[in-house]
Amino acid sequence: WTCKICNKTFAQNSNFKNHIRTHSDERPFVCEICCIGFKERYHLKKHMLFKHSNELKEECRVCGKKFKDSTAVRAHERIHSDVRPYACRRCGKTFKTSECLWHHENRSKTCKKRFLCIKCSKQFASYTAFDKHMVTHSELRPYKCQVCDIGFKLKVHLKKHNLYRHSSEYPCECSICGKKFKDSSAVRLHERIHSNDRPFKCVCGKSFKTRENLWGH
Repeated sequence: WTCKICNKTFAQNSNFKNHIRTHSDERPFVCEICCIGFKERYHLKKHMLFKHSNELKEECRVCGKKFKDSTAVRAHERIHSDVRPYACRRCGKTFKTSECLWHHENRSKTCKKRFLCIKCSKQFASYTAFDKHMVTHSELRPYKCQVCDIGFKLKVHLKKHNLYRHSSEYPCECSICGKKFKDSSAVRLHERIHSNDRPFKCVCGKSFKTRENLWGH
């Protein structure tokens, strides 16, 4: 058997398969105590000998395998059941132990790096966006207005509140007539009066430049 990547040859198929793994990210031999994966069984045995040999005091009631403490035994005994209580917030994949979840989230290249909200199934590309979204599922309103003490879930909502309720500033200016507004959304809405754009349509077929004009119609 000849490796097509490095041209190394092997007399036995088993040795050839073990060698092929060295060119991949596959780590099928996983330590059941700390969930670290290895490309070869030999490396797993060596890991067990040096990292866990003096720690194996507790025994699994199902298969007799030994572990360092009762917590490790209980975690191991999940492999004899279908219980997978640990879910990845990025891709939703579930695991039987917290160690395997940690290894998946921090070391695995198979995770899609998506943060999954377990309450509404929305997914987010970054933890920052995920964290902001999770606030919407809680009653917490950490952003307090220092003027009237009203609380908001998101900082952007507090800024908008301060702008409309407590500010006399009009920082945004119409590029055509120079009229000033409190934010860019109001400017864009106003600038429609300088164009022929009429995006608000009535069922009768007539169209209007603003939603207010449509309602008045």
